[in-house]
Amino acid sequence: MVRRLAGHFSLLTKKQAAQVSSFAHADLPPVRVIEDGPVRSVIEVMFAYQNSLICQHYKLPKHGTQIEIQTHVHWSQSVKMLKLAVPIIPHDDYHYIGQTAYGIADLPSAGREAVAQKWVAVVSKRKNLAITCINTGVYGSDFDGRELRLSLLRSPAYSGHPIEDRPIVPKDRHTPCIDQGDRTFTFYFNSGPAAARLAAVDREALVANEAPYALSFFPEELGKLPKSFVNLSDNVIQITAMKMAESGNDLIIRLFEPTGRKRHTTLSLPSIRLKKKLTLNKFEVRTLRINLKSRRISENNLLERNTAYSCYPKSRLKCNALT
Repeated sequence: MVRRLAGHFSLLTKKQAAQVSSFAHADLPPVRVIEDGPVRSVIEVMFAYQNSLICQHYKLPKHGTQIEIQTHVHWSQSVKMLKLAVPIIPHDDYHYIGQTAYGIADLPSAGREAVAQKWVAVVSKRKNLAITCINTGVYGSDFDGRELRLSLLRSPAYSGHPIEDRPIVPKDRHTPCIDQGDRTFTFYFNSGPAAARLAAVDREALVANEAPYALSFFPEELGKLPKSFVNLSDNVIQITAMKMAESGNDLIIRLFEPTGRKRHTTLSLPSIRLKKKLTLNKFEVRTLRINLKSRRISENNLLERNTAYSCYPKSRLKCNALT
């Protein structure tokens, strides 16, 4: 994809900001602080481009370095693509990476469109610096060494791709386009030493994308708090699945090392007084089957078969064909 800038959003005037705000009766500054407390400050900014509007909230923490940017878009453009552009101080050794399924992938750094899952990062080994961006459902982006652009919306006509020189979309009538109307996007930006930042971002992305359920519950304030069911001593290795086995009454726990470095952890199940020291190699996915009565732990593959019939690292087991 070639970078062809069609235009950019500009700040509204005070009168325009008041007109598009629901309850404003007087002129309203397009940039203003709408919240300032002991936990965070929130700055609201309003932009427009032709018939489209953007209201952005910059949420700045009083403690910590993670900045949340929430972008609410009212999109009315056709045959256009909207990207959120984030300027990066130029440097000659930037490396662009992003999350994939159980791993990390190198992404193009010449401005071509790339695809990643929950996060992307710009990394400088020479500076020992990483800038990470967590998304909540936006998977396209591009990076050219100076600017990170996150793909938000694209609005071609439905099934409007041309066939050679034959036009598909009529030019003499209104044609509906995709991605019109209101959309909201949330991103979390952070930076710091490369190793520490990349060790933390995978778990931060899980927190951002897997919000806890809110339940209506009124405890009687009697009894004791239950112990945690399962714990890991390492704050990087993840439990990606915990379930009862497909056959039998055993517990299945699946672990994943997300940074590409060998790590050690201790798995604890306090309720059955079980502790097990484990080592995971880089990007390793490891499935454990636990008998809750005998506290016996065995290795399984993703199909919940004993690893004696599967391929695991040679340091632990031989590699045999599945049966």
